[in-house]
Amino acid sequence: MTKLFLSLYVFILLALAMIGWGGEWLWQTLQYNKQQHLPSQTEQALKNSAVLAAAWYQATEPKKQPEVMNSIAQQLAAPVTIINKNDLSLQMTEPVIISYLDQHRGMLFHALSTGGDKILQIGPVTLSSRQTDGNQPLKTLLLSISYILLAVFVALWTWPLWRDLRALERSSEQIARGQFDQPAPIAVTSPVYFLAQAMHNMANRIGELIEAQKMMLNAVSHDLRTPLSRLKFSLAVEDKNEQKQSMRQDINALEKLIDELLSFARFEHQNQHLQIEHIPVEQVCLSVIENIQPTDIAIQFDSQLAEEQLWPCDGFLFERMVQNLLSNAVKYAKTQVIVELTIVDNQLMLLVDDDGTGIAKENWPHIFKPFYRVEKGQKVTHKGFGLGLAIVAKIACWHQGHCYVQQAPIGGARFVVELASGF
Repeated sequence: MTKLFLSLYVFILLALAMIGWGGEWLWQTLQYNKQQHLPSQTEQALKNSAVLAAAWYQATEPKKQPEVMNSIAQQLAAPVTIINKNDLSLQMTEPVIISYLDQHRGMLFHALSTGGDKILQIGPVTLSSRQTDGNQPLKTLLLSISYILLAVFVALWTWPLWRDLRALERSSEQIARGQFDQPAPIAVTSPVYFLAQAMHNMANRIGELIEAQKMMLNAVSHDLRTPLSRLKFSLAVEDKNEQKQSMRQDINALEKLIDELLSFARFEHQNQHLQIEHIPVEQVCLSVIENIQPTDIAIQFDSQLAEEQLWPCDGFLFERMVQNLLSNAVKYAKTQVIVELTIVDNQLMLLVDDDGTGIAKENWPHIFKPFYRVEKGQKVTHKGFGLGLAIVAKIACWHQGHCYVQQAPIGGARFVVELASGF
């Protein structure tokens, strides 16, 4: 951070010094040319006025000359005096000589009278206000150029930093998509090099953890399936075991848990391989309802979609999402489940309601987390493992949508999934 600050500070100092020196040199050059070679229109007008004033003064009879001097002074808004030619150190090589007095642009106009022995002195005349007005466009232009040059210098300094930050942004997006082996191309001399290295190390560590998780799940699943298979075989052979039915239920529960774990592990990385197609979502819902239809729960399906309406999504994942939501609703419903499909604001909405006991509001923010269950005080036929709704949330997220839970109008819980159409 200190290196970055010092680099920027020194760079700005050098840029300001170069801009200041260049602007001052340009200003002095333009002013010199203007003052020495191209007299301003105001100076030229005063010079002509001095010639006319000297002629007027010379043509006036002596007793009226003081009045003429006062009149000239009023018209030119400057003091007017008469001096002898011999008292003036200047050589009158021209009818009018301009003398610049100081930095405030004070000037004296010496006009030689027709007789040649008297000089009409007008001034000092200060043209600071007029000259400033004349130079204002030039000052504005130079100031604008200075600001633009400063912006260019700062842009030149910040461009490598902006380029590296953009590379880090793209690298972080790749990490979010599960691509952990593509480090950001950051040079060693970059101020964000150490940040890039930290992100690369973090990505490698995350990749290693995910691989370890997959290996662990596969190993655990394999180690559990082997003894379970032996137990099932033993139960099939042994008919006199009084606890055979209970053992068979436990074995089935363990097998279901293994299937759920493996399925959840697969869905963790499924987002990299979405097969987006235009799917008849209404037919998919009807197919899932037909396969799950229980004997004691009535499932009602309402669709607001047009006939044979297609929607861009992954057909396999959409079917799995509907299956998980419907299975969950049937498990907790008392007598009725309602499934509804509609389109609102160019988003596909899937609503699944049940008439069960519902879900307390304090559990709503956590209901889609893996392994989260709220079964205390509820009588259900088959206990779940808290992975079905987590899979639903992931599928919705991969389709640029989201899901949430509400209170159902029929008394239980309402699960809402919204899927975007931007695929």
